[in-house]
Amino acid sequence: MKKTFQKGFTLIELLVVIAIIAILAAILFPVFAQAREKARAIACLSNMKQLALGTMQYSQDNDEKCADGTEVNGLGSGWAWQIYPYVKSAGVFKCPDESSPQSQKGRPSSYGYNRNCAVYTQGGPPDGRSLAGFTSPAKTVLLFEVTQSGYYDITVTTSPGADGMNSDNNIYGGSMAGCGLGGQWDMVGYNTHFSTTATADNVKYATGYLRNSDPSAAGKADFTGVTGRHTGGSNYCMADGHAKFFLGAHVSGGYPNGVSGDCGTPGNTASTVDCADGTIAATFNIN
Repeated sequence: MKKTFQKGFTLIELLVVIAIIAILAAILFPVFAQAREKARAIACLSNMKQLALGTMQYSQDNDEKCADGTEVNGLGSGWAWQIYPYVKSAGVFKCPDESSPQSQKGRPSSYGYNRNCAVYTQGGPPDGRSLAGFTSPAKTVLLFEVTQSGYYDITVTTSPGADGMNSDNNIYGGSMAGCGLGGQWDMVGYNTHFSTTATADNVKYATGYLRNSDPSAAGKADFTGVTGRHTGGSNYCMADGHAKFFLGAHVSGGYPNGVSGDCGTPGNTASTVDCADGTIAATFNIN
């Protein structure tokens, strides 16, 4: 009776196949991860565009003015509560890349509001700036990305009590506002850096360090680092309603600056829209 033999893989051949698969996986997995991150960044950009439409509708109903952010925690910090009725979706206020423990508390916003778009009025509450007052809305930041924002509910629409709480004991408003500067008194809203020392639990800019941001340790404590949330940068909504991705170094943070052609001062003023430095693509300045 004739015997037959069935040939299989040798150990060497099997190891070669495994090595090839491992090499291919090492090449492809980072590509897949980058593709997933790009999809999340695009979803975030879409969120900001929808919020931009909400802010524009708000302005149309309020004498062509920006949201004033009326809220007990400070200038501009109630903007999300004011915009929510025009958006009607808490999910739009959440970046897909935001997963901090603080962001799971309540219904917060992953986005902050440029506090330079609101002004204090003499002896009264803050007021939104008139859209006609913007020198170049296409270069002026309206919304930016933050992380670790939480402990409040943007969907609360009832009037607050003296302590800023409504009848359901949810924080009224509380969404973040800032001018891209960093430091003890820059960002306003719930869970921000009001004390002399920042803590790990405080809200932070998810933009990466911005041009003209506070270079001190206190200023840098309000940023997640040099790079932004999405592949080195972050998304922004501009005052004219369009949304765009920028690297932090191409955006100027700081207080308003009315000197035409000025590029701002680190730790103080933001660049004007006509700054001679061609590397600045956007600014928190309205001028």
